[in-house]
Amino acid sequence: DNLTDYSGFARLTTLEAVPNGCFAKTSSVIPGTEQKLEWLPASVKSIGFAAFQHVCFSYFALQTSTPITVGNYAFRYNNSLVDFTNGNGGVGILLNLTGTNVFRDCKALETLEGLTLAPTNTAIPTGTFRGCSALSDISDIPAQIKSIGDASFYGTAVSDLSQIPSSISTIGSDTFLPYDETFINDLGG
Repeated sequence: DNLTDYSGFARLTTLEAVPNGCFAKTSSVIPGTEQKLEWLPASVKSIGFAAFQHVCFSYFALQTSTPITVGNYAFRYNNSLVDFTNGNGGVGILLNLTGTNVFRDCKALETLEGLTLAPTNTAIPTGTFRGCSALSDISDIPAQIKSIGDASFYGTAVSDLSQIPSSISTIGSDTFLPYDETFINDLGG
């Protein structure tokens, strides 16, 4: 059986961390419906390893003024996440990406719209968007990003590398596979 009501979690107003695997594999999405991650208490400062792996929601429907540190695989296999807005085009959740493969295999993610990173985030960690096969628009990579980790966009639909901000000074290996040949040609190689 799937967990269908998370609302009680919102009452934990002093909770600072969502532990490793806390909600992993607890939900599924009914086709044609939107679910929003709106019940996360504002007191949460960190999300652990695989905390929401296989939990499906369409939007981060909450706003935070304090960055939430996100661990490895935190949202992996969320096949409903569309973008990082709150569902109304506004900015969603403020993230401090420290883990690897945070959004790996989020198959419905098409754009980085609304992605808001802590000012201290200057890198997109290894594998962050790996396997997000619908992701084609990376024009919203925040300007503060200086490096993109290995395989960060591996297996995505990114084909327009002119969207990479000029602030990027380092790109890891296999970052844009299977589009690496285009990338090399764009660099004049």
